[in-house]
Amino acid sequence: KNNNGMLMLLLLLAVAIAGFGLFMVGIALMGWLVVPGIAGLSAGLEYVSKVGLNSIYKRETAQARRCIEGLVNMGIQPLYGDDQIGTVSFVPKIDCEECAALLSDRNIAVRAGLHCAPLAHESAGTLSTGTVRISFGHNTTIAQTDWFLHILESALKNEKNLH
Repeated sequence: KNNNGMLMLLLLLAVAIAGFGLFMVGIALMGWLVVPGIAGLSAGLEYVSKVGLNSIYKRETAQARRCIEGLVNMGIQPLYGDDQIGTVSFVPKIDCEECAALLSDRNIAVRAGLHCAPLAHESAGTLSTGTVRISFGHNTTIAQTDWFLHILESALKNEKNLH
């Protein structure tokens, strides 16, 4: 697929956001430019242009699918759509915040709770429990995804043995 149109749309959106940000910062700081922000935006756009949106999509999707399969094999039902990209949410067999803390103790960062989206959780039936969400970048390796699944399974088994 040719993603030039999508890349141009992202570039225009980024420029609009950056322009608004510079306008707001200009009001707050009376003319100080956010040079690091502009440089970071430029480097990010250059990187995406070089690597390609399709490549990023394929790699993130592959890791999300691998994670989904691993969670299902553990008896954990993930929440995902057909075109899931880069993030997977799930309801562990223990409290979401407790699960996130167990993973954090093992140097794995996840988000737990309602993720600033209570209406989405209401429609998914997870408003009372929340979810744990893990994100994958396009540089996430198979080994890293497998490590997360191993650590999650181990943490949940150990937690079960404590109760």
